Amino acid sequence: MATQERVYTVDDVWRLEQEPRHPTEKYYLIDGELHVKMSPNQQHSEIAAEIARLIGNYVVERGLGRVTVECGYHPPGDRSCVLIPDVAFEGLPRAAQPSRSTYVPYMPDLAVEIISPIQSLASNLRVSSCARLGAPVCFAQQKISAISHCR
Repeated sequence: MATQERVYTVDDVWRLEQEPRHPTEKYYLIDGELHVKMSPNQQHSEIAAEIARLIGNYVVERGLGRVTVECGYHPPGDRSCVLIPDVAFEGLPRAAQPSRSTYVPYMPDLAVEIISPIQSLASNLRVSSCARLGAPVCFAQQKISAISHCR
């Protein structure tokens, strides 16, 4: 008899993150499969902050929406995916009203993922899932000077 793996939902992930034994862990969810989001190193954090600042300055000056950092998003009507882009942009009019739910119930208009030297674009599930679920993705290599690929 084969054992069936558990399929997680957005609500399961939210509850798991709220448990006292998981106070600092973040999870993302791809097609019901739970993944632990690794804590970024200092260089990764600096790159994310700089990208968020640059995009944020542009967005705020022009009143275009909002920029988030490591915020959870899930596609409308799909409770089996939660993605946490390093940096994301939400354009108006959706960004006019902050989400009151556990995670933002739609995908961002732009998702930025910082790729560390040990990751390959092909193996990055979060990146491919963002793109598959409709969020344009921009990849930044872990060098502040280069954004390598946008689609």
